[in-house]
Amino acid sequence: RVREWFEPSGFKLEAHPPSQLWFIRVSCEAENRPVNESGGTEMPFVYVLWSHKLRKRYIGSTRDLAGRLSEHNSGQSHFTRGGRPWILIHSESCGSVAEARKREHFLKSGLGRQWLDQQYPQLRNMNSEGCESG
Repeated sequence: RVREWFEPSGFKLEAHPPSQLWFIRVSCEAENRPVNESGGTEMPFVYVLWSHKLRKRYIGSTRDLAGRLSEHNSGQSHFTRGGRPWILIHSESCGSVAEARKREHFLKSGLGRQWLDQQYPQLRNMNSEGCESG
């Protein structure tokens, strides 16, 4: 049952290298999806943010990934206000809101946290400035 999330059918796995991190974006083929004001599709996403300051992850879901990241970093989200700035380390597009919430719930579970730890081992070695420590 968990395996479907690691190797979903119809999904593409892409790795993107930001400055010091590798993050993975899993996306399904989306055709004829409406576009929102931010220029993104109206597709539900699950996302994982990282705070160097807190050395913690935040997992959420949204239909507007760029807008939601902006909300987190502008202090509009009470829960994430103290960890700014947040960086996007992982996102997955989903076919429905229900699927996105199910995936979000999994990533917050013990197995999901373990999977994220395996995908991003470099986060464990980062200091509060975002640099790898000894």
